[in-house]
Amino acid sequence: MANYSKTEAHRRRPRALDTAKAASRKLWETEAALDSRVERYTVGDDPDDDAQLLPYEAYGTLAHAAGLAKIGILTGREVKAVARTLRRLLAKAGEFRIARSQEDIHTAIEQHLTARLGELGAKIHAGRSRNDQVQVDLRLFLKDRFLQAHGLACEAARSWAAFGKAHGGVLMPGYTHLQRAMPTTLGHWAASHAEALLENARLLRRGFDEVDCCPLGSGAGFGTPLPLERAYVSRLLGFARVQRNTLRVQTSRPRLEAVVLSALAALARDLGVLAEDLCLYATAEFGFIALDEAFTTGSSIMPQKRNPDVVELTRARAALFPGWLLQTLSVGARSSGYHRD
Repeated sequence: MANYSKTEAHRRRPRALDTAKAASRKLWETEAALDSRVERYTVGDDPDDDAQLLPYEAYGTLAHAAGLAKIGILTGREVKAVARTLRRLLAKAGEFRIARSQEDIHTAIEQHLTARLGELGAKIHAGRSRNDQVQVDLRLFLKDRFLQAHGLACEAARSWAAFGKAHGGVLMPGYTHLQRAMPTTLGHWAASHAEALLENARLLRRGFDEVDCCPLGSGAGFGTPLPLERAYVSRLLGFARVQRNTLRVQTSRPRLEAVVLSALAALARDLGVLAEDLCLYATAEFGFIALDEAFTTGSSIMPQKRNPDVVELTRARAALFPGWLLQTLSVGARSSGYHRD
């Protein structure tokens, strides 16, 4: 890859552009008009889905701007202007809307910057593709969600362990084939669910480690002629490492989603077992536990009923994850490089 000096980088800065026009164009737009039916079909619900990526797009954009300053494409003053504008945007994140004509969060943010900072807003895109932008957004998003899920799993494990300890002497039958088999205790049963949650917390941690690599600087899959400081930008964003091979960044897309869904499917499976136990053991026929009435619903015709809707819906939702995992694996086998599907 070419090794340009900072002086050469200064000479290669983007030329002046019509910022009013740039503030309304798609990042990929050509002179040819796009059929409105194609736009509806290809854009779909992306603007609504992308709204939750706003903070991650802002973080990625600011880190990229700092990286451009490090190689002389932007100045320190320009980076501060970008940071100030993004900070103001995040302060009003609830009011920010992505227009359907903008398609995604990347275009929306760049147009926002260009409308307020002029040419500087467009210069931010130097050395960057929507392909690596969406990757960094998703990985930052997934890291946050992994941490949340890990914390919740550990918290739930502590609760079940405490419940088991408090009821360690309460006898109950153990079952095989849903037939009474051997005596056990309520504490033993509760501790099994605590251990399952801890196992899943470890699995979530491993999933986090898989996602914790920075794709920014890989462009559309084949790098960029700019001497980007990828390791520097990776550190700014809090990633553990850089995903070195730029082509692998794109071909790893369905695999990373599958890793995420695998961890969640395993957790969901164990939550489904717990939900089934709660449904069963709270019935009059078993009567081992009683669900708090605040977490049950009643009947419009049978006033004595206390229905376990919460755990029933948990059981049902847990069953969805294997299907989502299979869908992801099914669309993932494509030739090397980016594909829209």
